[in-house]
Amino acid sequence: MVLPEKMSCLDVDHNASWCAAGAPSGRVYLWELASGSLFKSFAAHYRGIRVLRFHSDGQTFVTGSDDSVISIWSIPRIVDYESEAEIPTPIHTLTDHTLPISALCLGVGPLTSARIFSASLDGTVKVWCIDSHTSSDASGPSSTLLATFTFAVPVVELVVDPLERFLFAAMSGDQGEIKLIRMYTEKEGDTASKSLANGILGEIHTDAGAPAKMIITGAKVTALALTSTARLLVGTIQGHINIYDTTSLQLIKTIHTSQSSSPLPIIFVSTLSKPVDLVGHAQLHVNGTQHDESAPIRPVMPIARSRDTKGKDREVSLMLPKQPNASYIKYDPLEDHAAFCTPAALPLSGAKADLEDSEARASRLEAEVGTLREMLDKAKSINDAMWEKMLQQTAAQARSQV
Repeated sequence: MVLPEKMSCLDVDHNASWCAAGAPSGRVYLWELASGSLFKSFAAHYRGIRVLRFHSDGQTFVTGSDDSVISIWSIPRIVDYESEAEIPTPIHTLTDHTLPISALCLGVGPLTSARIFSASLDGTVKVWCIDSHTSSDASGPSSTLLATFTFAVPVVELVVDPLERFLFAAMSGDQGEIKLIRMYTEKEGDTASKSLANGILGEIHTDAGAPAKMIITGAKVTALALTSTARLLVGTIQGHINIYDTTSLQLIKTIHTSQSSSPLPIIFVSTLSKPVDLVGHAQLHVNGTQHDESAPIRPVMPIARSRDTKGKDREVSLMLPKQPNASYIKYDPLEDHAAFCTPAALPLSGAKADLEDSEARASRLEAEVGTLREMLDKAKSINDAMWEKMLQQTAAQARSQV
């Protein structure tokens, strides 16, 4: 993979459709993974980008920069051909930090109603709420600063529980301190726990005087991640990956990634469910039966270093899974057409019976029509007689008054 320039952060969306990277120059690069095409390259910040995160909706991503600004970008706006010549602008920015942004975490749910957790070298962790319903600007959402957590040293890494019950913040010291921040107060007696991010808007919480709830790794922390089994993965500058229990904060296991005397630091750590196949040669087992066909995998195209001026004519490879045992309903439209348009042949005896019934029914209807006509004539004659008598009475009364 040959990149246009040195990158400081990179992320792929949850659907593996887009790949975005941020550079120390402040530029953002957006690739389409199905074709490898560089869709867009633009100046997003005036200083280097430290962190970039895709949201789970696949429509937006967030960048944090050395200029202390957090920007929210819309992918449909960036790839819109009608605005191809225009420089993309963020749909919203968060500007309450005073020093470079060091980490970002995006909450669950749509971005227009989700939370954004940001950490900065100014020693703060901020919780934001993005809301599209209270925006005064119809072109984008609005934001509300819910809470701020302050620390005595800069925060370099941040990871949030998927249920947003707590978060871990790694400090910048060489001892590798990781502090646990609970998003809810502990229950005391009959008093229910309260959220620290839903009280007074913008409330500041400090860890001064609070009981120490932290992990000390003994080496500078360079990466953090949470697993689905409530484990905290910590990458250190010494090239170690420490696994901690999030409840007891006890060390479970240490993975040594290198036996070298000068190992490289762990700059990224993550977990994923074991896929069916990574290379496309695994045999499929369905209902205990082995199939000869290998599991299909999605092709990975080479990443383009520069933008193709013929991007509209690019080719995209798609893989459609085969369904050999699928049952389909056989349907012949000509049969229905014949059934509706071609009269069915009736037996001769049945045809004669139907003809006789039709003639008898017509005779009865004609007799009823004659009876109705006679009744109508009688009603007309009665109506005419009543009308003439009323006119005579009215004329007689008028003459008597004269």
